[in-house]
Amino acid sequence: MSRLKNKVEESVDETKTLSSEPVFSQKDEAKSLLAKVKEEGMKMIRGRFRNLDHPGEPQPIIHGKFKNVPIFDKILEDGKIYTIPKYVAWFINGEDPLAPQASERANTCCFKIHGLELDASGALKQGNMMGEGLPVIGVSPDKYKQRCSFESLEFSMEK
Repeated sequence: MSRLKNKVEESVDETKTLSSEPVFSQKDEAKSLLAKVKEEGMKMIRGRFRNLDHPGEPQPIIHGKFKNVPIFDKILEDGKIYTIPKYVAWFINGEDPLAPQASERANTCCFKIHGLELDASGALKQGNMMGEGLPVIGVSPDKYKQRCSFESLEFSMEK
């Protein structure tokens, strides 16, 4: 009985020492990261809007990213210079600093490229779709076409 009592007392002592130190959870880390990204994203940036999908035509941009921040809703004309929040420029350019892997693009304001699959000889690959032998439509998971872009006119040496 005394061994059990000693083990209980030791575990109580360990919890006392652990609880005296500040405890940070993943939620706290995520909140601090979000606050930093929100602060950076709310900075205004000046640049030129490019409509790559339909050159010369205006493009409505509607985007909301952060809680308690009004949704950005504006029609941007191709080739004109605008001052917009940085988070909207990230959205237009397909970037997301909160993405799990910073090396990957967020693929916003773009669409996947579809095409017909070819066999080794270069002829259309025939499928068994309903037994009719229709050409197979292939989707490349890593090929996207950007619809528009925002080219910053403000350059900084910061990384």
